[in-house]
Amino acid sequence: MYSTENTTRTSANIPPPAGNAEHSVSAAQPQPSTESSPILRLEHVTVRFGEQTVLDDICLEIPRGQSLAVIGESGCGKTVFLKVLVGLIRPTQGHVYLDGLDLHGLSEEQLVRQRLRFGFVFQSAALFDSMTVYENVAFPLRQHTDWDEPTIRQRVTQQLAEIGLGEEVLAKYPAELSGGMRKRVGLARALMLQPQIMLYDEPTAGLDPIMADVINSLIRLTHERHHMTSIVVTHDLKTVRQVAQRVVLLYPYHRLAPGEAQILFDGTVSDLENATDSRIRQFVLGQSSELLQLAP
Repeated sequence: MYSTENTTRTSANIPPPAGNAEHSVSAAQPQPSTESSPILRLEHVTVRFGEQTVLDDICLEIPRGQSLAVIGESGCGKTVFLKVLVGLIRPTQGHVYLDGLDLHGLSEEQLVRQRLRFGFVFQSAALFDSMTVYENVAFPLRQHTDWDEPTIRQRVTQQLAEIGLGEEVLAKYPAELSGGMRKRVGLARALMLQPQIMLYDEPTAGLDPIMADVINSLIRLTHERHHMTSIVVTHDLKTVRQVAQRVVLLYPYHRLAPGEAQILFDGTVSDLENATDSRIRQFVLGQSSELLQLAP
């Protein structure tokens, strides 16, 4: 999570580029408790805005290293779910645990430090318009490490190369990039502090099918290469099929029957494709007949 406000300058738990051992930094993040324990756990998480309930009594464990897709129609709470995971929204009820640590019991300074363990790829890429590609990608290292500029530049070029962009883009501004290139630059920036958990909010929204396939491939390769936990919020079933080991489907709270769980499905992609619940089938097949009431 990167912001120009309320940031705490710390040393991130990341190695410098090869050949620059003199710039090594000390660990800022706690190490995982055990490899078998879930990296994230939600216990009875409810989020309300005034009288409107968005998330209701969500209980979920996310194992370390899993690639999870969170799906559902617009308005079901997917983006709110992501913001709860990083402490940007506090639950009205319930708790979110990161390696057993209750995020919402932390001070703001402690919470900022824990957020360094996350990388976030926003739906719109959320690049700084007044900064070049180089400045955008370098921003996390300038904020959270004491590396010198040559070391930062080497790391930036290495990270861009990993997602298929060369040094010719370094001096460009976001407005000069295509939508797909902006998404890739956003991914590079999110990876700069080598996070343990990557969050993606509708990563293929607004892209043509070919570029969407490129982004899906990068998500999958990033997950495999860095052995991280990936959480992808999407409504795109092609993305789900390409990147997810597990799928959770959220259903809009206002359409639930009394006492019904908001997590309508939790299983593999294959199980999702073969689910018999009519509401799940409606989402998978893209059918709107039950929602659209037309006048005669």
